[in-house]
Amino acid sequence: MTSARIHLLVSVRDANEAMHAIEGGADIVDIKEPLHGSLGRASADRLESIAHRLLDADGLSKGRTDADASLRPKFALSVALGEATEWLNCGDGLQREYAAALHSLRPQFLKIGLSDLISSDARAEHWADMWSRARRGFSVNQGWVAVAYADHARARSPEPAEVLEAAAKSRCSVLLIDTFEKDGTTLLDWLKYDRLEFLRTVTRRSGLKLALAGRVTEKELRNLLPISPDIVAVRGAVCANGERTSLVDVVRVKAFAAALNK
Repeated sequence: MTSARIHLLVSVRDANEAMHAIEGGADIVDIKEPLHGSLGRASADRLESIAHRLLDADGLSKGRTDADASLRPKFALSVALGEATEWLNCGDGLQREYAAALHSLRPQFLKIGLSDLISSDARAEHWADMWSRARRGFSVNQGWVAVAYADHARARSPEPAEVLEAAAKSRCSVLLIDTFEKDGTTLLDWLKYDRLEFLRTVTRRSGLKLALAGRVTEKELRNLLPISPDIVAVRGAVCANGERTSLVDVVRVKAFAAALNK
C-alpha cells in the first residue's frame, strides 16, 4: 500500500458513461472518443451534452452559479483534445466552437498529444514550439497535461524525458505517460520499470504530478503501484469485457477504485 492516495481517472465518451464513472468512484472524469485514437477528440456537441448532464446531476439549476463551493462537483474534469497536429492548421471556426464547449464544461485539465511532431523530415520548427502553438487557442485557466508516449518511436513523438523537461518549463501540472497505439500492449511493454522510477523521481523534483496509462488492468496495477503515481488512468479495464470501445461499467469502476488504494 502506498502512503499517498492515488487518484483514479476514467475516460468516458458520453454523458451516460460519465455518470457511471462518477458513481463508480472516479476522481477524474476524462472525456474522449476512443475510436479516434489514444487521445481521441470528442465533438464539441458531445462536450456540451456532457456538461449539461453533469450540471443537472450536481443540482445546478438554470440561472444559478457554482460560486458556493458546496455546489461544486467532487470530481475533476479532463478533456482530450486529440493530437497537436490536428490544431496546427485548423480553421478559426473549430477553435471558437471548442472554446465555447470548454467554457460550458469548465474542465480542470486539458491534454493534447505529440504524435508526428518528430519525423525523418527536417523541420524548421522544434516540436516543443509546435506543441506550444497548438495550445495557444485554448483557455489558460485549465491545467495542461503533458502527454508522453511510451511507444514514442512508432508515434513519432518526443521521448518521455524530453516531454517531462518541456512540461516543467511550460508550467504543466501533470505528466501523463501513455501508449499511442492501442494494440493490446501495455505501458511496461514499452517502458522499463527502472525508467518509470526515474521519471517518478524527476516529476516529484519538478513539482509535476505523474499519471500512468496504457492498458492498465488490475494485474498491471500491482506492478505499477510501487512507483506511487499520483493518478492511474484507465478505460478498457473498466469497460464491459475489458474492451475500450465497449461501455464503461459501474461495477468494474468500483472494483478498480478499490484495488487502487487497498
